[in-house]
Amino acid sequence: WPYMQEVRIKAATDASGRIAEQQGSTRRTAWGPDEASRWVKEAAMERDTWLSKRGLDIGQVGVVLEVQGVESVVSSALGGVTKHFATKTRRVPLQLSFPSPPTLDPRFVEAPPAPLSDRFPPGAKVLCLRPGLLGLTATVAECDEERVHVTVHV
Repeated sequence: WPYMQEVRIKAATDASGRIAEQQGSTRRTAWGPDEASRWVKEAAMERDTWLSKRGLDIGQVGVVLEVQGVESVVSSALGGVTKHFATKTRRVPLQLSFPSPPTLDPRFVEAPPAPLSDRFPPGAKVLCLRPGLLGLTATVAECDEERVHVTVHV
């Protein structure tokens, strides 16, 4: 399916109102008659957009999710990988979402940092980044996981 992307749900709306996550808590807002009427019109336009632009008849739209998609993964200085979500939200009808991904995209799998002994095994060649040694090559002599310390011979 060409439109599948992992997302983080920020809010859900229907003809009665909006439920959103804000600063760790849930906030519910009820629509007035004008807002409810506007929401119904927007839901109908959403259905028409999916049919005319993507060729998909999604049926009646009863709930719309406001989501942030995964844009990339970010590697930390320690080697861990975390997902980076878009700051801007977009609207997606509920019937087009999955509660969990049917398959995992290996490009976007989060991972904890690798142990230092795997990243810097004894005998590995490394490049020094410390002032005074910047740019020199060195060989890893030992690696201490408890102190997060790597000893090298320059």
